[in-house]
Amino acid sequence: MLARALRETRRQGGVASWAHFCNLPGTESAIDIALGLVDAVDLITYDDPTQLPSHWGPWKTSGMSQGEFTVMRAMDLYYQYLNAGFRLPIGAGTDKMGEGIPVGSNRLYARFTDAPTYDAWLAGLKAGNGFVTNGPMLTFEVEGHTSGEVIEFTGNRKVKARATARSILPFTSLEIVVNGETVAIQEQDRQVGGVYQMEVETTIDLRRSSWLAARVAEEPGMHHRILPRGLTVFAHTNPLYYLCGGTKVRDVGSIAYLQKYVKAATHWLTTGARFATAAEKQEALRLADEARRVYAGL
Repeated sequence: MLARALRETRRQGGVASWAHFCNLPGTESAIDIALGLVDAVDLITYDDPTQLPSHWGPWKTSGMSQGEFTVMRAMDLYYQYLNAGFRLPIGAGTDKMGEGIPVGSNRLYARFTDAPTYDAWLAGLKAGNGFVTNGPMLTFEVEGHTSGEVIEFTGNRKVKARATARSILPFTSLEIVVNGETVAIQEQDRQVGGVYQMEVETTIDLRRSSWLAARVAEEPGMHHRILPRGLTVFAHTNPLYYLCGGTKVRDVGSIAYLQKYVKAATHWLTTGARFATAAEKQEALRLADEARRVYAGL
């Protein structure tokens, strides 16, 4: 189990981001995220977050059918955590496995308040105040607020949201999403000096606690792929959060899905995982049960 290393990382003041989330989401990830041991997940690595992951470990070893516990794209799986009330930042990593992917092609831009140092960048990663991209430069603002901010409100509230994207690579759409659903989309770009640009604005009627973000993301199977290995041009801001009465975002369906994830993890820990000692196995099952109680209390 990684939980021990994650706790030790915390004790030493380190930062832990779940690597390979888009192609190797990890059976234990739902446990460690529930226990608050993960600072961020890498939404872009070797694979494409808008396509199914390369490795289906959590679903194949779940003890459940695909109909009961369906495999998800990384982007959709990430949305389950946001919809369940977790304020979980995103990161990115190259995962260079050969000549088909340049070093630094997937990256996180974090916002600095003081000097641009590595420690300040890590603070931005943990705060979730930037965006991940394999090309487009993305901005997002809602009533003067941006990624990572938490705004409380009461009753209903109308807010104006605006996103812009600029890229040397052509892309097909720029979207604003609320709780994972597209509320505004722009599909007509313009070129200025060889740079593709899009802008989208909309007014959003908030009636419950919600997370808001902007993304450049193509649907699978559409359009010609210009990046190596059939990857789409992709960028995604970290969310900002509008909380009605201070309550967390709460979607029953997403919570139920993550409960199945922990059920799948427990099944694997019981039937397939290898441990050095019986005590280690019992500790793993205890952590899974602790995570199960977290989801039950959401």
